[in-house]
Amino acid sequence: MIAVLTAMQLADEGLFEDPNTTGNPSLDPLYAGGHGPTSPSVDVIIGDRRNGYVNSAIRNKLASESGQPGKHILVER
Repeated sequence: MIAVLTAMQLADEGLFEDPNTTGNPSLDPLYAGGHGPTSPSVDVIIGDRRNGYVNSAIRNKLASESGQPGKHILVER
């Protein structure tokens, strides 16, 4: 249940090493519960837009940084 309540914080921490990269827990409770940076970040995440664990802010950050040195590569179909 905790993972559901802090889903965006977990995604931010896994992808960007910071639990509040794309959101703020004072504005959205899904960003609450972070314990600080996690390193290293994940290498691969496979997702589906229908399930909601990667919100538009996370997706847009991944898209804007895709392919930059040291950043992720976003692949969509």
